[in-house]
Amino acid sequence: MRRKFSPKIIKQKTLKGITYVLAGYCVLNVGIVRSVAAIHLNIEMISLEVFLVICSSLWIGVKLTIFFKRRFQWSEHVFHRLGLDSAILILIISAHFLLPEVWLLQMITTVTAMVSAITDIKLMLTNLSEYVKSLVLCACIIVSWLVERGSCILPSSSVLFALTQFLRWPTWLKDFLSEVRIVCGPAFALSVLATWLKLSESSWVLLVAVLCSSVAAIFFRPDNNEVLDLLRLPVPSSRSRKVCHAISMTCSLLCMAMHILLYQTFPCIIFKPVCIVVVILCVCFFLGATDTVRIIASTVYRHPACLTITVTCLLFLTTYSLFFL
Repeated sequence: MRRKFSPKIIKQKTLKGITYVLAGYCVLNVGIVRSVAAIHLNIEMISLEVFLVICSSLWIGVKLTIFFKRRFQWSEHVFHRLGLDSAILILIISAHFLLPEVWLLQMITTVTAMVSAITDIKLMLTNLSEYVKSLVLCACIIVSWLVERGSCILPSSSVLFALTQFLRWPTWLKDFLSEVRIVCGPAFALSVLATWLKLSESSWVLLVAVLCSSVAAIFFRPDNNEVLDLLRLPVPSSRSRKVCHAISMTCSLLCMAMHILLYQTFPCIIFKPVCIVVVILCVCFFLGATDTVRIIASTVYRHPACLTITVTCLLFLTTYSLFFL
């Protein structure tokens, strides 16, 4: 038997259905608005994190540039701003590692690091090479922050920076690259350190490379002995510091080459031989700038048999290291 509804019941059910539809529509809109707001919030957080990395890297790069100035002095460049710089360093460490989820802390750290870096650039950097050096160091730190563990970018960049440091023969090439060496000198030690920090597994060879480059860059600077004076250590002559600096950097480069040869993986098979060949060229051109090696080279060059034996040995060692190790 068919059931009949009165007009009043039909009206009530219609209003009830419309109410359900409107409620569902409102819930759907609220969900969409919340989803869009969450997406915008995530985008803002990602953008703020990127700006935090850039500003922190710029601040660290400027501070390293000041430290590697030729006329760097603790009393003039560090001690009078030690409290402020320590506070900014604590903020950067907290925003990146201790409290990375606190949005307000990231924003305060970003603004503070940017203002401090711009102030130091205006007050303490005096020429174009120092401006460029700060940007190069900033770029190295940004790349170190963003690349994945075990990436080949950092070892390749360290070899590239080493190429600017070790090409010292012939004389015209040494003079031509003098400004480039000033700009890219600290970047080599920084890229070696970043390669070690971004390792997916421990490597004692790379640890030796880090120690050698750090000691050379901090303690045996040929143009400055402020660190040795601060620690009240004996200060060798400028020539002795230069020799120790060169030996330590060469050991660091050779250890980096050994790490690339034994442990590092590259997306293309040709990259590893290219890096090893560049390292061999760096060492050869660097040794070619010393008087002892020049005498040996001139003696070998005068005797064709010695020249043939030397070239054969070098080719054998290069081929063995590239294809059998």
